[in-house]
Amino acid sequence: MALLSTCVKEGGMAFAKAHGSDVIRMGSIGVRLLADVGGGTGMLIREIVKVHPHVHGINFDLPHVVATTPDECTRVAHVGGDMLVEIPLADAIIIKVRRI
Repeated sequence: MALLSTCVKEGGMAFAKAHGSDVIRMGSIGVRLLADVGGGTGMLIREIVKVHPHVHGINFDLPHVVATTPDECTRVAHVGGDMLVEIPLADAIIIKVRRI
């Protein structure tokens, strides 16, 4: 948690500070279930699970958004909810940040 606070204050990626690289090798860190919070139509999580066959994904977004997602991948579950209330449990979570 200290790395996250440092990154919020100073900028940067907590993962890179903790592991010395910004490249995530999911098998080496034990990720079996990956959640994409704010995942929209699920494109990113679908591409990740295609490349990493041992990983299952959760595409998490508002209910009206996930209702429109294509159901193209059996290893991705589309879950509707509000990230300000609760997010799904997973081994790792992706939250994309856009700078304004």
